[in-house]
Amino acid sequence: MSNSGRILSIDYGEKRVGLAITDPLAITSRGFQTLINKDRAGLLKTLIEIINSNEIKKIVIGIPYSLDDSIGPMAVRVRKFGEELSTKTDVEIEEWPEEFSTEDAKTELRKLNVEFRKDKGKVDMMAAALILRSYLNAQPLTKSP
Repeated sequence: MSNSGRILSIDYGEKRVGLAITDPLAITSRGFQTLINKDRAGLLKTLIEIINSNEIKKIVIGIPYSLDDSIGPMAVRVRKFGEELSTKTDVEIEEWPEEFSTEDAKTELRKLNVEFRKDKGKVDMMAAALILRSYLNAQPLTKSP
């Protein structure tokens, strides 16, 4: 697989699923969409359509570890969702810690004066963007030839 292609970040929640995406060179990230999580089959189908139509080369899924780094009930549900998604696509899926992403997203939205109390989807999308930014910041820099 070539180095070009986007990375999709998923902030999975019981009610909503926030998505963020990189540019084609996987350098910058932005909030992309929030999906309603009512029908698992429909959610998976929509994600596969997004993956295929945006040339996604990797998926980063946020795992909500407990404060002691253990795997709690929500982390188990997120992992199960990631496993289901992996059966529908050949795109690599990587787990990434999402420490306080929802609270951090609310803080970021407040800084930007974005009203989110009536549209919780903005929080989920921002949380996915923060997970993706954390992931990108942790990647080693590669030098151009």
